[in-house]
Amino acid sequence: MRYYIILFFSFCLVQILPAQNKHDNIWMFGFGSNNGSTINFNDNPISIYFEDRDMDIYSNNAMIADQEGELLFYTNACYIATATHELMMNGDSINPGIIHENNCNNAYPWAQNSLILPQPENDSIYYLFHK
Repeated sequence: MRYYIILFFSFCLVQILPAQNKHDNIWMFGFGSNNGSTINFNDNPISIYFEDRDMDIYSNNAMIADQEGELLFYTNACYIATATHELMMNGDSINPGIIHENNCNNAYPWAQNSLILPQPENDSIYYLFHK
């Protein structure tokens, strides 16, 4: 009986949880100019399309969308671009030094070293972590 009570309350909790935000509904990748691909999970069915963009997104990339799933900005650990694929203000040289100088003509060489997280309870502040 105790098992059923715990199971019942577990189902009740699941029913009152808020819906998940869509901060990760856009996936971008591609290497070389004019070879950018995007997967958009906002569309039903999911859409996959090519986009012209100057940023090489090789093995290191991070992107963030707003709560509705609209792309806000993205990075390849060399610089940050806006949703319109333009350099974000103060978004260049985010990783200065010899690694940036030697590798950012193409793309950052290490895989998945970037992460963008929204500040909890604030829809206008985001944190970029990279190494």
